[in-house]
Amino acid sequence: MNQHYEISGVEFEKDKEVSFVGLGPKNYDPNKRLWEEVCLNLTFHPEIDASQIEVFVHDKVATLKGWVPTRRMKKMAYRCASQIEGLKKVINEINVPPYFLDSLRDEFDTY
Repeated sequence: MNQHYEISGVEFEKDKEVSFVGLGPKNYDPNKRLWEEVCLNLTFHPEIDASQIEVFVHDKVATLKGWVPTRRMKKMAYRCASQIEGLKKVINEINVPPYFLDSLRDEFDTY
């Protein structure tokens, strides 16, 4: 028995025994999509200065490198990236320079 469904206004008929879900085009790279989503989440987060963060994605594992001024921002960047569906893991290699820790700890690190 065939099943009818709709995606973006286009109607399809599907045999219940056959599914092509997850089979994208030959040149589809899920790492590129994941990289872009992590970058967008970091870029548009109102409390994260992502200007010194680099994002790398390999085998659905995201690595964050660079530096931010506070430990709170480092934790927020990790949590922001971890929200991306499809990532297996997030490795947080972001540094917080000591001179920022000394001058900003009391003001910003209440998180």
